Amino acid sequence: MKSVGQILKQARKKKKKTLKQIQKETKIPEKNLKALESDNYAFLPPATFVKGFIELYAKSLDLDSQKLIAIFRRDWQKKEKTEIVPPGIEKSLIQKGFTWSPRLMIFLVVSLILTVFIAYFCFQIKNFFCSPKLVLEKPSENEEFQDKTVLVKGKATKEASVYVDAELVDVDDKGNFTYQLKLAPGENNIEVKAVNRKGKETIIERRVKLVDKAN
Repeated sequence: MKSVGQILKQARKKKKKTLKQIQKETKIPEKNLKALESDNYAFLPPATFVKGFIELYAKSLDLDSQKLIAIFRRDWQKKEKTEIVPPGIEKSLIQKGFTWSPRLMIFLVVSLILTVFIAYFCFQIKNFFCSPKLVLEKPSENEEFQDKTVLVKGKATKEASVYVDAELVDVDDKGNFTYQLKLAPGENNIEVKAVNRKGKETIIERRVKLVDKAN
């Protein structure tokens, strides 16, 4: 069965009318008339407007517009059930190079893997050459204690070595560390240092005070 575009084109030629004549009669842009005759809906507005074009075009050729719209609706719905895109769009995409194929899928997957790998590699390089991250949660600056032992707690880059007053402490796989430090009477200056494999350092110092319980 003929499509709407084929019927319109055949009727126009039978009446010996040009597209420019139809354009003057219907006020439909000539490029839209060409797309309509070739059933190339990729270059046309949504279906609602296309129905209006068909109605005007049919009247200029003394054709039954409702019959043509019914054919258009049937073809449109049929294509929607079997294709992702409506008639004409697939051909347009192929001409522009936008075709979905196993090769394209492999290319996209490989590109994604490479992107993730490059991002991870850059992240590792940054960690290697930059100073390590170091956050000291406890103790607070100028905090006072009555117990001779204070909890030093924080988080560092997990690949870094952490020292509390020159003593190497354990760091878990998430970079967390804790250390029980003995205080001397009076003011104490605590130095926490993180060192990465490149030798870059980050140092945090905290002053705390051990006060006499009797006071």
